[in-house]
Amino acid sequence: MSENNQKLNLLILGQHASGKSALINSFVGNNIKASDNPIEVKVDNRDVVIFESNTNFQIFLESADKNSFVITYCVSSNSIGISDEDASMIKKIIIDEYSVIIALTKSDLSVKEQLTELVKNIKEKTKCYRIVTISNIEANNYFGVEEYKKAVFRAFKRNNTENYIELNLLVLGQTGVGKSSLLNALVGKKIEETGIGKPCTPEGIFPHEETIDGKDVVIYDSWGLEVGKSDKWYNMIKEELKYRSVDKDMKDWYHSVTYCIQAGGAKIQDFDINIIKQFLEDKYNVIVALTKADQLSEEKEKEFIEIIKNETGVETVIAVGAAPEIKRGMKETPKPFGLEEYKYSILASWRKIFIDRIPLHIIEKIKIDINKKRDELKKKDFKENDLKKLSDSIKEEFDTLVKNNMQEYVKTSIQKYYKVSETLYSINKDIDIFSGNDHEIYGFYSFVVDLFSHLLISDVVIDIGDVIGSILATIIVSPVVILATVIGGLFDIGRLIHYNLSGKKEDINYFIDRVADGIIENISSEENKKFENNLRDAINEILEKSDEELKNRLENNKKE
Repeated sequence: MSENNQKLNLLILGQHASGKSALINSFVGNNIKASDNPIEVKVDNRDVVIFESNTNFQIFLESADKNSFVITYCVSSNSIGISDEDASMIKKIIIDEYSVIIALTKSDLSVKEQLTELVKNIKEKTKCYRIVTISNIEANNYFGVEEYKKAVFRAFKRNNTENYIELNLLVLGQTGVGKSSLLNALVGKKIEETGIGKPCTPEGIFPHEETIDGKDVVIYDSWGLEVGKSDKWYNMIKEELKYRSVDKDMKDWYHSVTYCIQAGGAKIQDFDINIIKQFLEDKYNVIVALTKADQLSEEKEKEFIEIIKNETGVETVIAVGAAPEIKRGMKETPKPFGLEEYKYSILASWRKIFIDRIPLHIIEKIKIDINKKRDELKKKDFKENDLKKLSDSIKEEFDTLVKNNMQEYVKTSIQKYYKVSETLYSINKDIDIFSGNDHEIYGFYSFVVDLFSHLLISDVVIDIGDVIGSILATIIVSPVVILATVIGGLFDIGRLIHYNLSGKKEDINYFIDRVADGIIENISSEENKKFENNLRDAINEILEKSDEELKNRLENNKKE
């Protein structure tokens, strides 16, 4: 489904005098009279229906299509904090799974420091991260409306575009290690405050919706660890990993995880090690960014990198100076360094995350399918008198389900993998891959060069989206062949079940349970990792074949 085929329903909520009418007029581009009825308008050539808040909006929302609605809650910037009433209302709407944007109206009347504190207060009390600051419509320095439009249309696109994936980048670390500076350098603009003093990021993990080279990216910045709050951090990470576990859709995963450790101390704390290992255990590939690396000599840096790798088990540690400070005796501020290697590592890390997590994701989906088939077969009225044929028929239904669904899940997963990779390439396309071969010391994968480097050749003009599209036509067939070869006779269900079936209904249902439980045990047992490992090998082989095919196509296009 395309978002352009649906009307966007925009509901504007907020207290009296919070700036709702001014926001509507700014959004539409002309004065709209207040009305109890919905207002149908065109904004940037899109059909929009605007609803202003009324006393019955909660009842109204209960019968509304969540995907078609974007809700804006107006909060005046004149206040020193968000009221408990407003915060409770916003949290209620978020719990109900509506897309919510908070509009900080009249922001031209507040100084920067007040706005910063107000944003922190709102984030902490509501857990809403889509906050846009907007000036009065009469202000000379008019700002915020275009950003607000982008936020509204992006929220609607997210809800209504099939197979829509945003790139999710998570950055963690203790307070003051340089997370915000790293993020600002990555995006090329200030998205987070930096500085000395109290922590800049409120408690929680807050996304920043950015667009890099036309691709939608969500950068998640975490609240930094403070003295005496380690338990809160552990609980926050535990909940976050649960929310993004392998059974969730790939679009909800983190596609890159970075843990920042400051170089200055030249030591890693137990807390850092434990958090990193939690992510590794959950099949995430973690990049450690050794921040403020200008504080260490090259010799000390190498020693510290080896300590980090040995203590945590991570493969990739990148020394980064995102915002090096001028030191005594220097005449000029040093230039940033390590950012290109860091971008490289994000691209390489995604492949490992995909290969490590996707087999477990597919297994969880197949288990759900098996249980649905179990319930379906138990409700079925079997007419077969030949009990041998009946048992074979039941086993065949499960066997066909698992084989067909697994192949379909592999195909769709590969498709999503390349959509994420395309976004990652977009972020990394300004890097000169031909600058040298020293990327091997950072543990980067050869596929980075094989798959993307030729796209940077100046005399070759290739749309990677078109190339990947043609590759996927091949992938539709390839899983059937490769999976059959690699996994072999793993689905010989007859070998798993030894039970003499009788014609009684309860006996048939018992047999169905035996078959279903036997398959689930075979594919997900902790003791038996054969299925998971074979599936991972099969997926890796598919990626290698498709990457090679992509490389050949690019080389052929170059020759032509």
